[in-house]
Amino acid sequence: MVDQSKEALATAEQPDKLQRNLHNRHIQLIAIGGAIGTGLFMGSGKTISLAGPSIIFVYMIIGFMLFFVMRAMGELLLSNLEYKSFSDFAADLLGPWAGYFTGWTYWFCWVVTGIADVVAISAYFQLWFPDFSIWMSALLCVFVFLALNIATVKLFGEMEFYVLALMVIMAVTPWNQVLANRSPFVEMFVLIGLPAAASIVNFVVLTSAASSANSGIFSTSRMLFGLAEQGVAHKAFGRLSARAVPTTGLFFSCLCLLAGVALIYLIPDVMTVFTMVTTVSAILFMFVWTIILCSYLAYRKQHPQRHAESKFKMPLGKFMCWVCMAFFAFVLVLLTLQEDTRQALMVTPLWFVMLTMGWLLRRRKA
Repeated sequence: MVDQSKEALATAEQPDKLQRNLHNRHIQLIAIGGAIGTGLFMGSGKTISLAGPSIIFVYMIIGFMLFFVMRAMGELLLSNLEYKSFSDFAADLLGPWAGYFTGWTYWFCWVVTGIADVVAISAYFQLWFPDFSIWMSALLCVFVFLALNIATVKLFGEMEFYVLALMVIMAVTPWNQVLANRSPFVEMFVLIGLPAAASIVNFVVLTSAASSANSGIFSTSRMLFGLAEQGVAHKAFGRLSARAVPTTGLFFSCLCLLAGVALIYLIPDVMTVFTMVTTVSAILFMFVWTIILCSYLAYRKQHPQRHAESKFKMPLGKFMCWVCMAFFAFVLVLLTLQEDTRQALMVTPLWFVMLTMGWLLRRRKA
């Protein structure tokens, strides 16, 4: 009887399922933080300084292409309600290797994005504390986010989509005067002589970056939990704390974020680090999007009846799949034109080498 009581107590203290305690507003804030990220507030400075007003059309073209990727994913998910994520339909339609590569790459995408957020937050702190070490502020960020996610879900974000905001910036600031290594939103108020307003905007962009980083950490820990449940990650990542938090995955993701601290320490130029990290993230996301499109093509070939019965068909179907993949290939070519993006492009294949080794080892054990 005593043993049964102990077993029941242990079960109560260690749940085996994630709890659905987030409300709709929490989900919306996570989505906003992840979608906006820091690319608008920090990365747009460099893109505006290089491309000028044409950057507006660049964002619009990218959004146009991603619309079709999302529609392809939507049709796939609705074609079989057993699919819970794109790694599920990738594994079903392309093979187990596709689910493995997609799941782990998507996790790594968010880790790299989190590193970019930490780098950006460290740069924003410099406006108020210019003498404080950048890499120390990055280290502090990682520990703060770790503490927040262990205790509870804290999301704090400010929303601004992309095209209209960039039009406002360039309407009041000549594009050739935008600094590549500073947030154009902050610099706009500095140029017109309102440093107090610059501090306010700096606080807004800092909280936005913090929201993005926090949502990324939250997501990556849950992704590792899901991968462990699928049997493609170590079972330790499937353990939950008494608060139903996947602490092992959380610690591991935050440990990976320390790579951002190391990069800032080794490369003091924040914009160089930010550009390299975001380029790696973009390449990895394009891989995931390409897998989604390839899965859609396989779905059209293997299940024509499902497509015919679908009420949420992807517009222009197969044709736009090839157009989007050609666009991603074109972007990869563009990344070879700048030194910092070219370096990131050369480093990224190492991730896929590691994944291949992990897949072969897993198959050997199986």
